[in-house]
Amino acid sequence: MDEQLRATDDLTSEGPLLFGRVLDGEGGARPIGWEAAQRWHRGLGHEVLWLHFDRTAAGVQEWLEAHDIPEPTAELLTSDDTRPRAFREGQALVATLRGVNFNPGAEPEDMVSIQVWSDGARVFTLRRHSMQTTREVAGDLDRGHGPRDAGGLITLLIERMIARMNHSIVDMNESIDALELTPVEEDPSAMLAKITD
Repeated sequence: MDEQLRATDDLTSEGPLLFGRVLDGEGGARPIGWEAAQRWHRGLGHEVLWLHFDRTAAGVQEWLEAHDIPEPTAELLTSDDTRPRAFREGQALVATLRGVNFNPGAEPEDMVSIQVWSDGARVFTLRRHSMQTTREVAGDLDRGHGPRDAGGLITLLIERMIARMNHSIVDMNESIDALELTPVEEDPSAMLAKITD
């Protein structure tokens, strides 16, 4: 399943959609493709539509605007301005989240970001670079052990991103502690190089 998620996250045959899920309100979800997502309407139950986009794909901003997202917000969601923020816009939540880049070949300080928009019935997430967190959460849903609603989905995404950052922060703190115990060498440039790293 994880390999399938990895492959799906790189497909472009679904337009700008990397993957989609319809949460069933009980921790599970069913996959939804691009064409079906265009026709989706919330029924009487507790279903929530989650669409995960490549924000660099052509037409994403226009699609968001056509689906009730104001132009300035759609522009923010697809822009390269990834400064972390969160605000409420009417009944919707808009947020930009940033985390450590754990993609192969990337340096941890090369941050990755995800833009989020949700009105409670729909959750749209957008990214430029591949993210392990979104694939993991989709996998949780596919196994029936995922979030039950939009708030739970956004919370789990944040928790997973923070958990990944915590590992890097702990590693960094251990390195700093070791440096504090290291005697200052005659050549301070060696110590400065370690601090810089």
